[in-house]
Amino acid sequence: MIAIRARITNGYLVSVDPVNLPEGAELEVSADPQAITAQQQMTEENWPTTPEAIASLIARMDSREPLQISDEEIERWNRVRLDDQTWELAQANSRDERLAKIWE
Repeated sequence: MIAIRARITNGYLVSVDPVNLPEGAELEVSADPQAITAQQQMTEENWPTTPEAIASLIARMDSREPLQISDEEIERWNRVRLDDQTWELAQANSRDERLAKIWE
């Protein structure tokens, strides 16, 4: 069995770490809803408001390991961001034209 750490982001399962599987591989994922506590899924309804609850949240946040990112990962991140910006700029005129037609 392969264990993959992942999180839900905007409704999608996103791996936390790189996954060494072939491109296009399909996975079956199951989750134990009981394992997800109210503290792990913070919403406006359970956001801490008392001094004790805020202190508990800060303690949880402080207990997390800091993100370690290598120079190569930073370089890759910057390249991806530049590629995204270039694509967005290349698409801007056609996107603006489509929006203008919608608003007419």
